[in-house]
Amino acid sequence: MKRQLSLIVFSFILLCAQVHARDTRFELQAGASFGDTEIDAIGFSQDLDTDTGLIFGAGFWWDAKPAISLGLQYNYITGVDFEESGNFLGTSASVSLENDIHLFMVNAVIRDNTGRAMGPFRFHPYVGGGIGGAYVDSEITASVVISGTTISGSDQDDDFVVAGQAMGGFDMDITDRAYIGFNGSYLVNINDADLFGARVSFDGFRAMGIFGYKF
Repeated sequence: MKRQLSLIVFSFILLCAQVHARDTRFELQAGASFGDTEIDAIGFSQDLDTDTGLIFGAGFWWDAKPAISLGLQYNYITGVDFEESGNFLGTSASVSLENDIHLFMVNAVIRDNTGRAMGPFRFHPYVGGGIGGAYVDSEITASVVISGTTISGSDQDDDFVVAGQAMGGFDMDITDRAYIGFNGSYLVNINDADLFGARVSFDGFRAMGIFGYKF
C-alpha cells in the first residue's frame, strides 16, 4: 500500500508540472475530528465512543485556470481515544485505547479561483475530494484491581490503510497574499486497519480552520 501511495503522489507531481498554475498556495490547518471508532473482532462489531480528536496539518495547492485546484495534504490526528471501566463483585477493570493517525492525501477540488467580492474581501468556495493513505499507531492498556492488587499490561500495534475523503469549504483573502478559511470533510477508510487482531475503522467528520499564503 505504501508503494501505491508513492505512485499516486509521484503521478500527481508530474501532473502538476504540466498544469499552468494561477497561484501556488501553502496553508496551515488546525481543527477537530468527530466520529466513533468501529471495531470488529471475532464476528462482534461495536462502535466505540471515542473522544473528539485534535488535528494539525498543512497543505500545498496549485490553482489552475479557471476553477480547478490540485493539492497535497498532511494531517496529524491525535486524541481519538477510548476508555471504559467497570466494577463487578469487588473487582474493577479498565481498558483504554489511544490512537494517533498520520494522514497523507492527494486532493482535487472545484474552486472559484477568481473569487467573489464581498466587501473588502474575496471569497473562494470549493468542493471536491481526495485519496491517499493513513498510518495508524495505537496503544491499548488494560488493568484489573483484585483485592487491592493491580494487574495491568499494554501493547502497541500499527497499520497502514488506504483512505478517501469528500470535502468542501471556502477561503477568504485578507491581503493580496494571505488568506484564512474553513474546511469540512468526511474521512473514510477504504480498507480497515488490522490492530490487535481486530478490524478497526476510523471514519468520521473533520472541521478545520486555515491560514494560508499565496506565492
